[in-house]
Amino acid sequence: MNTIRTTVFEDPNAGNGLAASEEIDAGDVIVQLPSPYLLVVEKEALEKVCSFCLIETSPEDPQLKRCSACKIPRYCSSECQKKDWAAVHQKECALLKTLPGIPPTPVRALMQVLLRHSVGNYLDTRWAGLESHINELKKDRKRWEEIVLQAQAAVAFSKSPQDLLEVAIQVLCRMITNAFRATLADDTPVGLCFEPILALANHSCSPNAVVIFDGRSVALRALEPVSKGEQLFISYITATEDRPSRQTTLKQRYFFDCQCEKCSNDESPYSTFLRYAPKAEGRIDLFCNSKHLINEASDLIKVTGGLSNDITRANKYLQQGQALAEQPATKEQVLKQGVNACNTKHKQFALHPFPKIMHELYLNYLDIGSFINALIVLLFLFLNCDVYNYPQSHHPVRVIRLFTIAKLLKHISSLSPESIQSLTGDIKEHVTAIKDIDWINSFHTIMILVWEQGSKSHGKESRFMKGVETELREVEEVQRLRGEVGGRLRKWMGDADIVEGKKEAIRILEELKKLSGCAWEILHQNSEE
Repeated sequence: MNTIRTTVFEDPNAGNGLAASEEIDAGDVIVQLPSPYLLVVEKEALEKVCSFCLIETSPEDPQLKRCSACKIPRYCSSECQKKDWAAVHQKECALLKTLPGIPPTPVRALMQVLLRHSVGNYLDTRWAGLESHINELKKDRKRWEEIVLQAQAAVAFSKSPQDLLEVAIQVLCRMITNAFRATLADDTPVGLCFEPILALANHSCSPNAVVIFDGRSVALRALEPVSKGEQLFISYITATEDRPSRQTTLKQRYFFDCQCEKCSNDESPYSTFLRYAPKAEGRIDLFCNSKHLINEASDLIKVTGGLSNDITRANKYLQQGQALAEQPATKEQVLKQGVNACNTKHKQFALHPFPKIMHELYLNYLDIGSFINALIVLLFLFLNCDVYNYPQSHHPVRVIRLFTIAKLLKHISSLSPESIQSLTGDIKEHVTAIKDIDWINSFHTIMILVWEQGSKSHGKESRFMKGVETELREVEEVQRLRGEVGGRLRKWMGDADIVEGKKEAIRILEELKKLSGCAWEILHQNSEE
């Protein structure tokens, strides 16, 4: 069932937008659409996810169903295959079968629009209020030629009348500038989603709402409390970059100059964080204490000079590192040079591009199986960057980061003591920090934090939360055989004020904070300038 708690907002500066039609609390659903107008799995993800419900699968999964005719979409069940057939695939299957290869995602998406609807009528209704930016797109000759070619291909492949080409171009232009990237729960992009209702939401670099996917379902959820009649904003881009980067990206992709409060005042992440004035929110406050963060942010905004003396040089190392996926040792050294290019003496770690460099380092350590280093970098990233770049404790990025930390802890807990020792290396700080950590207790504690915040970030009934609850049930079974700590944590999950459970959680979380402090030793180990 659709949930729509919005009304059209007439913004004199940005055209039509969305506003709340009633009071909405932080974490609440604003719009929920079980099946958006258009959802097409990207060509690169066709073998990874079900083409209907977007559940992540494996090509080797014996239950995976592939369309026996065109061999393109895959399905996790016969039910999903039947639903997709009824929705659109029965109209495209025979056409796709005749093609020499799989068309690009925009072409397949436009084909579906042409096959499912009377396009002329459709433009007169739901699409009519959306910007096409045709005049701006035409200024980039190469880009415009590609758009025309894609529209021509979609018209030809769908066997639509040639006189629909102009309309198809208009539809594609609207799709390019108004579509969303459909993602898995961990934010991995897997598809193209177009939903005219959500496309009305305007942009802000400090948004009060966020679009999130749960399989095929798409929702707009509140990051902040929203008053009736208040305009709803989402971020079209990675809003954690510096102002020049954000402005350039928005101008190139969406053809406007952002005038949000963050851009107008050229706010640092710390200034934006303080503007939100986050309050203590349950158990998570034991890990990232809101009072401490506010005090720290207040001190950091007084520091002049910023984090990076040479953003251009740091970005150069970041780009070089990203291109070295097949050379992990070299990639590590290049990324560490990127860290050195940042002036970190003021500890303004949330400033661009430091968080991106750290994320790439984490991925590199993960790829080479250096799980302790990966965990340390990820903890540092969460505690020193994410908490400021994403002020709300239930922001999906923060919740997913916590979940990833938990999964790393779970994996490390499955390793032998000898394997953990070999991963620890001979850095004294590592050995000291790891000595007292109980990996299973740590996993259990972090999963409780994910469970607490996940209902607001993803929804209590979401696929993500069902996975979280499964993980908690499994660790609780393990904990029953391991002594009293697991029982205390279980009681703390039921009641955040249980003293014994709270004490255990504080002790465990302090150990993880101590471990995150080892990041600096990793960053400067064998680093080259």
